[in-house]
Amino acid sequence: MDYLEWREEVQGCIRRYRPRIEQIFSEGYVTDQVAETGADGDLLRRAALSEPPVPASLREFYAVVAEVDLGCVPNGLYVRPLGFVLDGINLPDQPGWIPEVTEERVIAFAGNGGGRAFCVGCDSGKVYRVPVGEIVDSVYQGSLDSVGPGVVENSVSDFMCHVLEIARANIADDFDDDLSLLR
Repeated sequence: MDYLEWREEVQGCIRRYRPRIEQIFSEGYVTDQVAETGADGDLLRRAALSEPPVPASLREFYAVVAEVDLGCVPNGLYVRPLGFVLDGINLPDQPGWIPEVTEERVIAFAGNGGGRAFCVGCDSGKVYRVPVGEIVDSVYQGSLDSVGPGVVENSVSDFMCHVLEIARANIADDFDDDLSLLR
């Protein structure tokens, strides 16, 4: 996937929906942004050598886009900076395993601001939804809400395409529940 083009398209969507959001709330409320640059080379090398290593598909994204803040789209979405992701890989309160969904190791890289996380599978590259729930020693213990954990996309690039669809729908306030990353 061409993440430079993706970044430009999402930035264009933000510019187009910003006036509507500012009319509803107030000027300055819209914080939505996509970082203009990617993570630096040292951070990308650290990601490749981390344990577990950040999958190449996610490193490709971070090479072009360092961070995403889409708090004004339905459900919100925040792709955390790579340094934050690396610092959290082996923290006991961050999801590392989702036993009711997969046996592979996962790395949290995004969230919705309400406690739900999105993780990439270290082997498959699939993107998993991890709802609010207890995490003990990096093991997700189960959902505390009506939406359980599961696969939301088969790859990081599919996930980012989905994010772009949500940003496009937000331009006309034409969000459809079928676009939700909670499905």
